[in-house]
Amino acid sequence: FIGDTVTVVQASISSDMYDLYLGMQNQAFAGGPFSVPPANVKGNLIADNNKKVLGFFSARDVSLGNPVIINESNFTPILPYPNF
Repeated sequence: FIGDTVTVVQASISSDMYDLYLGMQNQAFAGGPFSVPPANVKGNLIADNNKKVLGFFSARDVSLGNPVIINESNFTPILPYPNF
């Protein structure tokens, strides 16, 4: 609507972090009475004895866009789809 302010915030994660989240989701919502036990999700942490441990270290990036104030010069109303 005219007078609104829009700010876009974009967060990103690495593809390895995405794979970790996807693996955790797949394990949480999978399985049945005859399923095999799940394996540990692959992480990237190593203990002092050089054995892999369950966990993941990740750095993230957040980008913040400039606020845009909607006015008559940048506003185009969305028209409803025509009935087919």
